[in-house]
Amino acid sequence: MKENSNFEFFIKWLAKYDESLSEHLSTATTNARYLSPQIQNEMINCLGESIRNALVTDIRKSKFISVMADESSDVSMTELAVCIRYLNASSDDEVSVNEVFLGFVELPTTDASTITDSLLGNLSKWGLDTERLRGMGFDGASNMSGTQ
Repeated sequence: MKENSNFEFFIKWLAKYDESLSEHLSTATTNARYLSPQIQNEMINCLGESIRNALVTDIRKSKFISVMADESSDVSMTELAVCIRYLNASSDDEVSVNEVFLGFVELPTTDASTITDSLLGNLSKWGLDTERLRGMGFDGASNMSGTQ
């Protein structure tokens, strides 16, 4: 049996262990299987949001945070990869430094003002208090350091 995508392979593999999924795949009509690329993207977005929410819940426990961001362009879009570094104190007084990727932010332009507005806007949208922001890291880009 040939699969056309990783997603299709994974769903068929999972159906071997999940009786209700197996029954759904074998009895549902083709247009009611909910496996289209659009549904796949919706599932990926939902899972990503759920993971980000769990990470943000942990990040909020930290008194201070720092942000690291780097923009990347291709022919279709420019986006900003956003990571957060924060301290996590355990119950036995051990402190660990954690670094997590929170997501990509699409950028209409790459000037400093747009990047700043997009970055701070998304941090707020994701539920992070920018008043706790104590550090920023960029790739040395002149548009973020104030030099040309």
